[in-house]
Amino acid sequence: MSWDVIVYNSDHIPESLDDSDPEDELPLGTPAEVRALISKTLTTTIWGEDGSGVYDGGDNLFIEIYPGDEDPVANIFMSVKALDEIRACQEVLRILKAGGWWAMDCSSDEILAPE
Repeated sequence: MSWDVIVYNSDHIPESLDDSDPEDELPLGTPAEVRALISKTLTTTIWGEDGSGVYDGGDNLFIEIYPGDEDPVANIFMSVKALDEIRACQEVLRILKAGGWWAMDCSSDEILAPE
């Protein structure tokens, strides 16, 4: 399975894409803060010189992480590749919970957020 999500931050988690307002979006942090939070959550993440990261969760689970080079980081693009869809979702939710963030599924426009 291959799955793309975009991670955002705001004061409230929208119920749908229609409910989201770009003016409500908050920065996720500086690039260093974002990388540190993700590295603390997904400890095997390796960061490249361009600021992108790759998490190898084993068992054919990979998450490519692209926080961009803006300071502060406005959003993060993640490309998830996994055989186990449930485990992949759990790993993305771990990042969202750690940051207090939410995400949009790029293929369905569904909102993904930790409980």
